[in-house]
Formats: sequence, structure tokens, C-alpha cells
Amino acid sequence: MLFKYEYSMNKTLVKLFVEAVKKFPDHIIYKYRNNSKDFFSISYSDFYQKVSLFAAGLVEMKLEGKRMAIVSDNCIEWMMAVLANMGLGGVDIPRGNATPQDEFDYVIKLSDIDFVCLQNRER
Repeated sequence: MLFKYEYSMNKTLVKLFVEAVKKFPDHIIYKYRNNSKDFFSISYSDFYQKVSLFAAGLVEMKLEGKRMAIVSDNCIEWMMAVLANMGLGGVDIPRGNATPQDEFDYVIKLSDIDFVCLQNRER
């Protein structure tokens, strides 16, 4: 039996996220480690606030609806940046911190990005 996509295919990731925030505001959306390796958790509503602040920063810099290259390993800030950018109509081009420089340069040139969001200053 094939999976039916009618429900999930007519909604964007951002719309599904906002619906989940409304439905489960106090539930935990992420458990993560900080730089000291301690574990933390964040609720849907608190995470939504952080995404909104990031989005407000993008708007302030006139970057809404733009193509964002994000260079980051898997972390909570990566998801915040992606949801904020997509929520403003932008597109993300993700690469990990370990991406070889020649591959990074090729992807950046090919994707015609508008700005880069870096996890750290090493790149």
C-alpha cells in the first residue's frame, strides 16, 4: 500500500512548524548540547521566539526572500536559521563545516547565493 501524501504535500515545513507551535507550545521540540556538552531542552514556543528573532534580523538587513548559504554542522542554530529564512520566502543552500573548500566554492558559485550564514569564523 502506498503512502498518501495529500495531507503533508500541501503544506510547507514552515506552515507545519507554526501549526505545531500552536498545538504544542510547551512541549519540547529539541534536546541539544551546548559548547560545555551539557544537555538542554527548548519548547516549541521558545524555539519559535528564537526563529522569529532571527527572521527579524534578516528583515532588518533586507535579506528576506534571498538565497542563503548556511555553513554549519547539525545544531539548533542551523534549524533556527533555516526556518527563519524559509519563513521569509528564502532558499537555503546547506553545507557542513567539513565541506572541502573547492566543493564549497563550486556550490557557492553555482547557487548564486545572496548571503552566507556561518556557524563559526573558521570558513
